[in-house]
Amino acid sequence: MKIAFQGIEGSYSHGAVVTHYPDATPVPQPSFGHSVRAVLNGEVDAALLPFENLLAGRVSGLHDLLGGMDKLFIHQEHYVTIDHCLVGLGDASEIKTVYSHPQALAQCRNYLDNHDMKPAAFSDTAAAAEFVAKQGDVTCGAISSSIAAELFNLNVLAKGIANQDQNMTRFLLWTTQKPEPLTEEAEAVTSLYFSLKHRVNALYEVLTIFAESGLNLLKIESYVAPGSFTDASFYLEVEANTAKPAHREALEKAAKLCHTFIDFGCYPKQRPE
Repeated sequence: MKIAFQGIEGSYSHGAVVTHYPDATPVPQPSFGHSVRAVLNGEVDAALLPFENLLAGRVSGLHDLLGGMDKLFIHQEHYVTIDHCLVGLGDASEIKTVYSHPQALAQCRNYLDNHDMKPAAFSDTAAAAEFVAKQGDVTCGAISSSIAAELFNLNVLAKGIANQDQNMTRFLLWTTQKPEPLTEEAEAVTSLYFSLKHRVNALYEVLTIFAESGLNLLKIESYVAPGSFTDASFYLEVEANTAKPAHREALEKAAKLCHTFIDFGCYPKQRPE
């Protein structure tokens, strides 16, 4: 089984693939868009992509693509503990500029501000570590995992530098295959992406269907289309198990109220460790 991930060897995404799918072949991709296209084109069997972080919120680079991912399904969710390290060639006191993925920079903003270090965005954490190693400049550092530091012969100058002690990223496994139905007893999550017809109370009516069906709403995210202040779409997660007829009926009712409606599938609910 080939699983695409965004980044290079040593990135957190690479580590997530190796940890949760040890028998799979990790396939690096330069961006989320490349990862999605690799699945759609059949180059890989699946993509394991970060969806949201406990500190920095949603991963916008992936969320921006959701409207065009209507041929993909979510099979699994995984929670991965993130331990950000400051890595470099010299001492921490020499670091002036720190390179990393924008999400990692945001998650470590307090540390950077307190140590007067300038953040610089990079494609991913491991690539930032590789860049610093190649620069040979002791004033440059990176935020990455300790694994990436070891891979590129860098010193770990500080550990656990995130804004909060507990830092975790939720990953979703995407494929073109519709998930196998779960048992009715299974705890499940159903993910939806939809836009609404322009009328009063449109969103309220959709949410009311779930409420009246006794379905717990886990998450709702809103997006405004480029070039518009009002043309909104929504991503929603609900505790719905489509093996149950009542839950399927609720989803069907909701779909009829929407202008566009993408069902990313029903998958087992996991709990952060």
